[in-house]
Amino acid sequence: LPPSVLTNGGTQLLQVLQVLSNGKAPAECMMTRRQLLQSLQLDLSAADVRSVDPRLRSHLPPSIEIRLGVVLLSFGRQRVGAIITCERMCVLSTGTSADPIVRTAKLRLADKWGPRLQPFVSLEELGARDPLHKQPFQAIALEALLMGACSEIHARTADLLMYEDEEITNRHASASFFVLVKEMMRRVEHTTRQSEELDGALVAILSKVRAMEEENDTGLDPQVLEQLFEGHLDYVRSALRILAAIKG
Repeated sequence: LPPSVLTNGGTQLLQVLQVLSNGKAPAECMMTRRQLLQSLQLDLSAADVRSVDPRLRSHLPPSIEIRLGVVLLSFGRQRVGAIITCERMCVLSTGTSADPIVRTAKLRLADKWGPRLQPFVSLEELGARDPLHKQPFQAIALEALLMGACSEIHARTADLLMYEDEEITNRHASASFFVLVKEMMRRVEHTTRQSEELDGALVAILSKVRAMEEENDTGLDPQVLEQLFEGHLDYVRSALRILAAIKG
């Protein structure tokens, strides 16, 4: 069985990658939803954990919810979910840290948060190089995961462009040619659906962020969040334009 469906006395276990804000090495472990809920020690319900469980959300659109002290994130068909607190990022996936979204998020988080953990670091100097460096852990972890999801979509889109150039442009009227066309269009439709759903989630959370007061109970700066979501929305829409061109 894949790691995400291993059982413990009949209870399915989740593959969870935990990245702590204190700089300790990321750790992967298997746990039930109940164990994850207990480890977080937050005012979350079992339904909250189910809402980011990739095994349950793989047929549903992505969702992003920002609350006091916690961000709940599901990438739907991309089969990755996350719970982000002020102190840790818990990534739930159907694979391992080798998942492209998780791998990119880990690298991005190390790049943007890692310098903050260095001794004698100047936060002002870091912020002058990149304003994201000055943001709290939650904002940086959220950005890292969004970058991971968007990067995966762009990687698939680039693969489809290469596939079109190398295979489909070889216009031989043969059975294998039509099989290639059919397979490429299936992949285009799948990636387009993922992209459109992520686009919808970003539009929805942007609407909520724009309605937030500057002083709010999430502890996050709405202006920073707005820039973050707008940037990744542009990233997704550029992929959608390329996919539309391939279909056209």
